[in-house]
Amino acid sequence: MLRFVVLALALSHVSFAQQTSDRAIQKSLTEAVNKNTNQWVAGPYPVPLTFFKTGVKKQNGTKTLPISSSSFLRQAYRDIPEEFDARTQWPKCNSIREVRDQGCCGSAVVVAAVSVMSDRWCVNSPAKDNFYFGEFELLCRKEGREEACNGAELNQPWDYWVKYGIGSGAPYGREGACHSYPFTTCNSTNPREQAPACSNPCQDRRYGRSGYRVAASEDAIKSEIFRYGPVMAVFNVYDDFRAYKSGVYKHVTGEGKGTHVLRIIGWGVEDGVKYWLTANSWGANWGTSGFVKIARGSNECGIESNVFAGLPDYEKHLRSYSSY
Repeated sequence: MLRFVVLALALSHVSFAQQTSDRAIQKSLTEAVNKNTNQWVAGPYPVPLTFFKTGVKKQNGTKTLPISSSSFLRQAYRDIPEEFDARTQWPKCNSIREVRDQGCCGSAVVVAAVSVMSDRWCVNSPAKDNFYFGEFELLCRKEGREEACNGAELNQPWDYWVKYGIGSGAPYGREGACHSYPFTTCNSTNPREQAPACSNPCQDRRYGRSGYRVAASEDAIKSEIFRYGPVMAVFNVYDDFRAYKSGVYKHVTGEGKGTHVLRIIGWGVEDGVKYWLTANSWGANWGTSGFVKIARGSNECGIESNVFAGLPDYEKHLRSYSSY
């Protein structure tokens, strides 16, 4: 019932002409994709495709993050399975199964980064401790910082995690955390949300020990995920990607729509086609319950070129906790 209420609210902000135009675009994309490939299926969505936002500001900030030294160790690639799913590998880590929703905010970098931090905090802790890192501190307005919904630099969340730590979060409207996500499901064609002002610094913050890039190779990315948990990957978005429903995505048609960020949680093979198993940040009603398989080993839409991750600092957390 709630889903239909949200959908009705979303469409109430879109003119009849806009709805008609978008339906025509979605129909054309769907027909073009399904006619020209049998690897994946496209389909229409009940909301305009413009509701699906990206959010990478620029990529030159990646130079401030080192490439992980383990990416160069060939022995690290041994014993890597042909198929892998972090959700089943670490079933006690709830965040891996969750798909976040960035809403109308161009916050893909922040959302993907804190999702990976949440995954890795659990994966690398002996007791599989679940902690939901929040986006609020990285998105809220404060003097000297540009509007966060216009996109973020790829290194920003990782640098902040190591230097300042990040507090707990929760999905929009949910209580029980320092700050919940400030935006609901996208219900406007307005490309920019206004981030709320910063307030109430979180006291439950937890820190990262490092942030780094993963070497741009299939083996290095697989090894990183297998040993430490999901990673954040940059991805060039085209029209057809927004219409994805199922299968192994490979760009077929449409114009470029910006640079996006996904969370890679595993890999596998479907009908002889290798893929990365990824989680998007467009909510659970997009794609396959929020997940999407993307062709692996060919750097599809740049997904293997810029991959990021980091490791938690449990010792700093314990020191901080004991000082309260």
